[in-house]
Amino acid sequence: MNEHEFLTLYAEGNRNFAQVNLAEANLASASLIEIKLAGANLSKANFNGAKLILADLSGTNLSGASLIRANLIGANLSKANLRKANLIGAIMIDANLTGADLTEANLRGAILSEAKLTRAILRSADLQEADLVGADLGEAKLTEANLRSANLTGASIVGADLWGANLEQVVLRDSPVLET
Repeated sequence: MNEHEFLTLYAEGNRNFAQVNLAEANLASASLIEIKLAGANLSKANFNGAKLILADLSGTNLSGASLIRANLIGANLSKANLRKANLIGAIMIDANLTGADLTEANLRGAILSEAKLTRAILRSADLQEADLVGADLGEAKLTEANLRSANLTGASIVGADLWGANLEQVVLRDSPVLET
């Protein structure tokens, strides 16, 4: 299926595209609200500026994809492969990234308030100036991640692995660090 066929089917009211292969597709600025793309191959796809509000992207392969300034509010990205994905300025408020692999992903300036990142893998990820207010990073792997100037106010980092992470100028108010 190519981008045109995909967008035509979506415009006709279809929402379930589980397991679809749209690797390297150009879907920049597409409005794909409440779409179901669970298990799809979207590697190296372009979703810059796309609206993926409440999208089901669980288990999806988004490795190397570009999601610059994409709107992923409330999206389900649990267990998604986002290795080396570009998420600069992405809006991911209340997104579910439980168990997602964000190794070497670029999340500079991304808004991840109230996001669920439990057991997410963020090895060498760039989270500089990211907004993680109220996010759940419990048991997340943040080894060698860049968290410089990130805002973790009220975020839970209980059990998170921060070995080698850059924590310069991190805002960490009201964040449970140790289990009580």
